[in-house]
This record gives sequence, structure tokens and C-alpha cells, in this order.
Amino acid sequence: METVKKKCIIESVYTDKKNEVGDIVERPSDKALAIINPLTIDDPQESNTILLYVLSPTDKIENGDWYMDTFANTIMIANVNTDHNHYIDSCHKIISSTNKKLNIPSPSKHFIKKYVQFDGRIENILVEYDYDVDVSENHKLKVSNNEIVIRPVKDSYTASEVDKLLSNIVQDVKLDTFINLDIWKRDNM
Repeated sequence: METVKKKCIIESVYTDKKNEVGDIVERPSDKALAIINPLTIDDPQESNTILLYVLSPTDKIENGDWYMDTFANTIMIANVNTDHNHYIDSCHKIISSTNKKLNIPSPSKHFIKKYVQFDGRIENILVEYDYDVDVSENHKLKVSNNEIVIRPVKDSYTASEVDKLLSNIVQDVKLDTFINLDIWKRDNM
């Protein structure tokens, strides 16, 4: 088994559900995100609860899977009568959620704290899967204590990291034409 990371999407949905300890809420006083805890001073009934959904744009939606249609902003369970296969650009499998009613793994507590710390400004993440190298279609969501393993998406690279990546590409790919990496870096970085 090998660990691979897949890019996934975070969607948040406001709900009028009764708040519980551990829920993410938007405080009415300043619209900042917070996590309800037993010592919270604000009245939790006055806050909007936010449910998080981790969507995988690449996982196939099978009968019995929860999915979100991001165009219609609806959450459904797939069956032979749903049209999730017709709208593949907007229908994504829900692989994790803070919505306990879905009975699927939740995002890690560490990720939820980071999400609140960044005031909900996290849209893309990397989710770890176990991958069986002998079976090409066998990606299994990595779950520990009913939580998925989430990593941040790297959005910038140092010059030395780019050098290493380019060198690896040149070694791994048979090039039909000669590419001078120094000229390419000068023109593109």
C-alpha cells in the first residue's frame, strides 16, 4: 500500500440546526467563525451553524453514496433515480462531513480548528488515500478514529524546489527536443 493525496473541495452550508458542542458557528456580533464549546459565553442558539462537506471531484459516485450538486446547492444520496451521472461537472461525492446524519467520516478536529482560524477561507485541500499499486482503480479513503487525513495544498514553491521538480521531469521523460532549463526558468519564473 502506498499513500496518495487527492485534491478535494471544501463546501460550507449554513443551517438552522440546534448548535452542539464542537459545531462551527458564525457569531452574530462580528460574523467571525467560532467553535461551540462548554465555556462559550455567547448564547449558542443565536448563532448560525455551519456544516462542512469535503467533496471529491474525481471519486465515482455509486448507489448509496452521498453527493452534492454544487450548481443546485443540494445534498442527496445516489440511487438509480438520481441524475448525478448526467451533471458530472457539478455533482461531487461527499467523502467527509461535520454533518453527523450522513454517517460518514468527519474532517479532523485539527482541520476544523484551522478552518475556523482562517475564517472559512479554505477552499481546496489534499486528502490522503491508501493506494494499492497492484490494482490501479483501488483508492481507499484513509480514515483514523473516524476522521479523514487532510493536508494543505501547496500553492507556492521556492526556486530550489522548482529546480528539483524540473530535474526529476527531465530524468523521467524522454524529450524529443532539447530544453535548456536555465533559459526556461529565466523566461517563466
